[in-house]
Amino acid sequence: MNRLSLFLKASQNVLGINERNLSFTKRFNRGKSRLLADNKYKTYRLLRKNKIPVPKSYAILKKQSDLADFSFESIPSTFVVKPAFGLGGTGNLLIFSRSTKTGDWIGINGKRYTENELKSFCQAILENAFALDFAKKDDFVIIQERIKITKSFRAISYPKGIPDVRIVVYKKIPLMAMLRLPTKTSDGKANLHLGGIGVGIDLATGITTSAVHYDEPIEKHPDTGVNLSGFSIPMWKDILKIAQKSVDVLGLDFGAVDVVLDIDQGPMILELNARPGLSIQLANQEGLKGRINRVKGIKPRSLLHARKIGTSLFGGEIEDTVFDVTGMQVAGFIAMANFYGIDQKVAKRIKVKNDTGALYSSIDRDLADKLGFDKALSDFDELELNKTYHDRVEALQHKKQMAKLVKDHPEIIGLTVVKSGNGITIRPKVRIGIEMEGKRIEAIVNIADRSNMLYKGIIGRRTLRKNFLVDSNKIFNRYKD
Repeated sequence: MNRLSLFLKASQNVLGINERNLSFTKRFNRGKSRLLADNKYKTYRLLRKNKIPVPKSYAILKKQSDLADFSFESIPSTFVVKPAFGLGGTGNLLIFSRSTKTGDWIGINGKRYTENELKSFCQAILENAFALDFAKKDDFVIIQERIKITKSFRAISYPKGIPDVRIVVYKKIPLMAMLRLPTKTSDGKANLHLGGIGVGIDLATGITTSAVHYDEPIEKHPDTGVNLSGFSIPMWKDILKIAQKSVDVLGLDFGAVDVVLDIDQGPMILELNARPGLSIQLANQEGLKGRINRVKGIKPRSLLHARKIGTSLFGGEIEDTVFDVTGMQVAGFIAMANFYGIDQKVAKRIKVKNDTGALYSSIDRDLADKLGFDKALSDFDELELNKTYHDRVEALQHKKQMAKLVKDHPEIIGLTVVKSGNGITIRPKVRIGIEMEGKRIEAIVNIADRSNMLYKGIIGRRTLRKNFLVDSNKIFNRYKD
């Protein structure tokens, strides 16, 4: 065992199995909630009733006669077979396609199955071969659609398997998350005990951090060779939302939610677990117990409030690392900024768009007036500054006529000709201060009429580079002063 594993297992903040079972699973999850979470079929029905997306079920086989009457010919050629009371993914069978020559169904690593072999696998499920509690007599077979993974995950994951995101939630507050990646060793299953990979996720940004394979730290996927840290989980905010809503619907106060991301349907709940595995602590290099202690006694007003608590307390490490290494602050695609103009005139909490597709930065005319450029802009109005041209030659000639006014107004540092879908405009350029995500910089921006635009400021590449990294998953805090 490496030093990291030893440290985590010895740490007082690590949650152990006995403590999980006695202090959290039994204490915070009522018997009814635990039974619901243990039964995948009942979980799916309840989630679907509450309009939470789950994979479509093709068939439910509860007894021998159901199996005898069922034919795999009646469903699509790609599907998943799983037990209702399965433990750790050991009873899950993924079928990817069907041979046009032999009619056999094809699973992980090209393994083939006849109809009889598929039914034998189902028979084993009915006989409790994979049940969570081997005393149960009512395990049954769930046959459901196979998730088709997004292009983003294809680049980082073993292609013949389904990656998922596991989120541990306590009293509606997301505590910890990891990306679970299948491997060739795990037969395409994302379960860590079967050989899958666990990759910690920063709760605030949805960006992956450290990774473990068989409880040992790794940096690259053993099958694909792709770096595992720094990967941005698509639709992170939506994944957090449905994870919280799911445990709330089931009435679980402590549990884990496994979310998959389908290329067509987006985030979907794969299953819920009232007894979450504890390898997530190794993947995140931090114990769950310490995080639980930090939120004890907090009573969230809503799921949104609970989500803000979790992402604020247990996120942001990625941003700190980026800033320490590069000196660049992480900003969202949409952000709030303060602007500083002449004599430090300030306009606060302006919603801006950080547009890496735009070269130049631009602010609205009314905003420029508030920053002290009103007199210069008034003089420019007399020269029809806002006129739109359809001929570039005419626009350049008009720009020369404006040169004298630029000399008369030193606060205007130049003019720029901008071509857009509506035509060509001449815009004055000014130097202002921009404060975003706690970092203040000087920037040159042009002034345009954005009165009909949603964002009063566009921050382009020339301003962003060397100052800010744009993370599309980052959400600005609209309530922060």
